[in-house]
Amino acid sequence: MKGNGVKVEEMQRMPFGTMFTFYDQDGNEYILREDK
Repeated sequence: MKGNGVKVEEMQRMPFGTMFTFYDQDGNEYILREDK
């Protein structure tokens, strides 16, 4: 995603799974989460 110019925050590893935040071209925030 970073290679295509998308603003992406660092991946966070939590006890319940992994998640990261990214933003679209309008600045809207999205969270992608994968549960264990």
